[in-house]
Amino acid sequence: RSIEFASKFPEQILDKVQLQRFLGSLNYVIEFYTSLSKLCKPLYDRLKKNPQPWTNNHTDIITQIKK
Repeated sequence: RSIEFASKFPEQILDKVQLQRFLGSLNYVIEFYTSLSKLCKPLYDRLKKNPQPWTNNHTDIITQIKK
């Protein structure tokens, strides 16, 4: 269900709260996919105080997770 929920998010998540919701929806399945936490690290870095700008790498990560 959480992957299904995650698939409803846009490819570019520029809002911090929306990114928190997206990553939170993955918490239910992250223990079953060991590489998911490594894959999501750049997204978690976007939650820091002064995040780097959104790049194509971030979009690619979201697209890969949704597949």
